[in-house]
Amino acid sequence: MFGPYTTAVTTAGIGTKQDLYDIEDDSHIQPSFYNWMKDWCRNNYIGWGEEGPSEGISRAWCGESQDQTT
Repeated sequence: MFGPYTTAVTTAGIGTKQDLYDIEDDSHIQPSFYNWMKDWCRNNYIGWGEEGPSEGISRAWCGESQDQTT
């Protein structure tokens, strides 16, 4: 599990600190953050290729989990 951090967001220009911390709607995923996460491993690990079936992002959320299953 990983996500964008303040330095990455501001340095890479994918958002602002407010985009990270002033979240009122946990159901909204910032598209630029999702795209950054989708490509992060491929861009940072040598030899990381295209993801196969069942690999890659399987779930994305922001803020606290809203999962109500018991």
